[in-house]
Amino acid sequence: MSNQLKSDKSIFNTNIDDHNREILIEQYKLYVDTANQTSRLRSQTNTFFLTINTILISFLTGLSELSGQINTSSWLITACVVGVLLNTSWFFTIRSYRSINSGRFAVIRELETKLPARIYEREWELVLSDRANKTRYIRLTYIEQIIPIIFGFLYIVLVIFG
Repeated sequence: MSNQLKSDKSIFNTNIDDHNREILIEQYKLYVDTANQTSRLRSQTNTFFLTINTILISFLTGLSELSGQINTSSWLITACVVGVLLNTSWFFTIRSYRSINSGRFAVIRELETKLPARIYEREWELVLSDRANKTRYIRLTYIEQIIPIIFGFLYIVLVIFG
């Protein structure tokens, strides 16, 4: 567990007896479901931003076909500025989801210390120790953040060379 996730504060209010353990299990289930809902929302958000970028790129492609008929330079610059701003927003949205999920999974791992099995904690131990196979785990968030950066650079290049 990273130093960031260690805390002197515990989420537990009382000692866990059998009755409280049942309540804890229900809370655990609800909290894991909340984490999964956040992941689904994150995926939908990525789809939204990808769709908007696709529409904007299609607009710019169509604009280049009209370049002989209208003055397209102001439209190109405007669309590219919108694209850069859009992708900056996307980038920071992904970072926000990463922070939310990091906190949620830290809580889940803390809850697991009071349950019979530590499945999320064990999963991370296995993922991070998979160095024997010469593989390296790269967080999905880091991969996700590359996409808005690429789109942002594309818009900048279009302004410079378009």
